[in-house]
Amino acid sequence: MKYLLALLCLYTGSTLLAQNLVSNPGFEQYDSLPTTTGIFGATVGNHWTAYGPADFFHQKAAVDASIPYNRLGYQKAHSGEAYAGFCITKGTAPEFLHTVLTQPLEAGKQYCIQLFISRGDRSVDQASTLGVYFSPAPPDKKIVRTTQTKPQVFFRNKEGHRDTTNWVRLSNTYTAKGGEQSMTIGCFHRLGIKDVHYYVDDVSVVPIENELTCGNPFDNNVPTKSGTGFILENVLFAHDSHQLFPQSYEELDKLVALMQSKPKLNIEIGGHTDNNGNEAHNQPLSENRAKAVVAYLTSKGIDGKRLSHKGYGSEQPIASNKSSYGRQQNRRVEFKVVE
Repeated sequence: MKYLLALLCLYTGSTLLAQNLVSNPGFEQYDSLPTTTGIFGATVGNHWTAYGPADFFHQKAAVDASIPYNRLGYQKAHSGEAYAGFCITKGTAPEFLHTVLTQPLEAGKQYCIQLFISRGDRSVDQASTLGVYFSPAPPDKKIVRTTQTKPQVFFRNKEGHRDTTNWVRLSNTYTAKGGEQSMTIGCFHRLGIKDVHYYVDDVSVVPIENELTCGNPFDNNVPTKSGTGFILENVLFAHDSHQLFPQSYEELDKLVALMQSKPKLNIEIGGHTDNNGNEAHNQPLSENRAKAVVAYLTSKGIDGKRLSHKGYGSEQPIASNKSSYGRQQNRRVEFKVVE
């Protein structure tokens, strides 16, 4: 069965096309399939470069660089058929991924920086801090790989980024100085790290507009202003069905815990589809999926008076429906804070 997975961008309550400034965010475009690991620069090429022997993985690649099984472990793509990777190994310069944004960042404007990572199974260590460095032009590779560069955006985890089973969303905001168009991703602080590999997928840099929220929806500091919206990243349904898969329960249980911790929080569950098919089919499908989420929440003790639901069909896309990647983004379930 095909899983429908809510992805990446966040929705705010009004129709919004997410302007991702990262080209080829899921590494789906490439020059050639990899025959082994460590040849990212020779295979991807489309808008991305590697600082060091970073990796490119694809479902149709040779076994060492294939998906889901490869030389560094097991992981399905977060979306599509491909993802990238980089290593931090003691005694060698760390690897980084680099891209040029579609346009320079505007001075004083806030941007939501997001990517998904998963640690390779064969890693013997983990990094506690990963980062993103913005600059007007591509930085010197030697300076970056000797970790003399200080990133402006950090993704910190005191226990280390260690999850090898799931894709973990990393997100943070960045206020631009103006003119930045080069972005470098990796581990800029490798002190004490012996050997770790991270898979990377679905990278985005999106201008923050109106009530667009950037962050973890289950953070206790999450904004509770009416209209603030969050995508439920791992709410999964059978194809063309409103039956929840058990894999959805962990994400929904986090939402239950959030509502228990904030007893005055009321939310609307919204179901969305892409534009495949006709609206007479898509709207009730999205409505029933939203109902299924509400039913789960009430079964866990959340008062139904605090919950509402709505099926939006394909009327409120957050990405273009012209590509498979955009359609995947548009198939989503989200919750929105309401009065």
